[in-house]
Amino acid sequence: MANVFYLMGASGSQKDTLINALKTLITNDSLMIAPRYRAPLPAHIDRNDIGLSSEEFQRRSAMQRIIFRWEANGNSYGLGSETEAWLALGQSVLVKGSRESLKTAKAHFGKKLVPILIHADNNLLRSQMLQSGTASSSEIEARLIRAQAYVTSLAPHCHLIKLERDINKTIQALETLIRMHLNTEKNHHEVCVDHA
Repeated sequence: MANVFYLMGASGSQKDTLINALKTLITNDSLMIAPRYRAPLPAHIDRNDIGLSSEEFQRRSAMQRIIFRWEANGNSYGLGSETEAWLALGQSVLVKGSRESLKTAKAHFGKKLVPILIHADNNLLRSQMLQSGTASSSEIEARLIRAQAYVTSLAPHCHLIKLERDINKTIQALETLIRMHLNTEKNHHEVCVDHA
């Protein structure tokens, strides 16, 4: 069964860096990287996001081109219909998801969902957020409190990967986890074919 690797983490947890690294490390057709759609169109957009106007986001949602959506920090986010098209072809998909929408994602994707939470100590997260310059000091402190609460509440339901100061260690841990699941899928598929 193809999986949806649902990557979550607080602002500053280097999700885009991790995703970009996996693009070069896992290059076969067994893993697709799904873009995340975002509205309204931001001044700066992450490499793995596609910016849309609010009107275009609503239009695509109405046309079922955005099949899973959520709201966070005053923005709309969503996954496109290509995600389910890839799953239907037996290809696993890595997506950048939302901690707040994990329950909804489980209901939508069912047993295909593999939740992964990137977590870091507060000092490292604070440093990353300050470097990005996208939040005020009070916003950063509020986000740190939320991040710790999510680690506690989501931990029993997620694979936890620690954000290390050496990002290569985190990349290696994430790659190992995903490859383990991909190999399980491959072996299951081969057993099914052998017994067909």
